[in-house]
Amino acid sequence: MTNQDHVVNFCGAARALAPQTKIMTDQELANVYEMTRMVTRLLEDVRKELVARCKTHGNAGGLILCPVNGGREITDMRAAYNALRDIIPKGEFLKSCSVSVTKLESAFITAQKLNGTYRDDNTSRQQFDQTLGPALGLRPERFMLCKAPSRPSQPPQSQMPPFPAPSDLDDIL
Repeated sequence: MTNQDHVVNFCGAARALAPQTKIMTDQELANVYEMTRMVTRLLEDVRKELVARCKTHGNAGGLILCPVNGGREITDMRAAYNALRDIIPKGEFLKSCSVSVTKLESAFITAQKLNGTYRDDNTSRQQFDQTLGPALGLRPERFMLCKAPSRPSQPPQSQMPPFPAPSDLDDIL
């Protein structure tokens, strides 16, 4: 069996497993999550090595590096508004803009220092929040999956389909 066959078998197993997630137990999902994290790390290492090889040789296994346009950004908000003010009403322009809360808060603290109302950073941050009031919102809470502390008891037996775990990475590749 070639490395290509191992990859095809592994990918086939992953595709067959994907629809099963709805009926897996919590422990089975946690196990698959942990295995997937390992594969994700492998993917990142593979990507880095392919990029390095493409930089050195121009291609690697039929892959090449393609240029990607950089993201565009407005570096001067006032100049952008002046250029567009006859086309886009001020209110619409402002709705299209995003503001860095951190940078705005820093500017607020700097203004307080210049006008003599500054006491300390914590007080200034509280005043900043109060001044903005309802204009300042919070992003929805985000969660990151982390490995739970292990318990001394044995986890329940898995009901996952029988896909043998590779004994080492050479079995995957």
